[in-house]
Amino acid sequence: MLKLRAELAGDSSEVLGACYAGVLRLTGPSAIPWAARFLAAGDDAAAEAALAIAETRTIEAYQLLKDSFDKKGWSSDPWFRSALLSAIALTRLHEAADWLLDLVAAGGHDSAEAHRALCDSAPSDAVREQLSKLGRPCPPK
Repeated sequence: MLKLRAELAGDSSEVLGACYAGVLRLTGPSAIPWAARFLAAGDDAAAEAALAIAETRTIEAYQLLKDSFDKKGWSSDPWFRSALLSAIALTRLHEAADWLLDLVAAGGHDSAEAHRALCDSAPSDAVREQLSKLGRPCPPK
């Protein structure tokens, strides 16, 4: 796949995202570590890999994406941090929502992006209610 990525480098990152998602759909969660190797680039294709990992909606996907977010190397790249937060929200796991809600409540530099990620992920009524309790309801669509 690394060779495939190099060959497709001139093509859109969406093509690579479709490849990552296809492998994960065919192989299942056991391919998450394989797809995780593509996160290191921190580029559009890495964001596509994060979204493909999120589509597995497994606790392993959430933990890997959260661990990637927590790496100090991304602290200077707000775009990729935002992409990872969006992927975490798209896992639609209770643990992921709780962690993102904690970021919103903390009010730090990732608070606004965590809020946006939750709101953009078609959150459950329970998550919407928690955001409202924090004084940060999702904007009407």
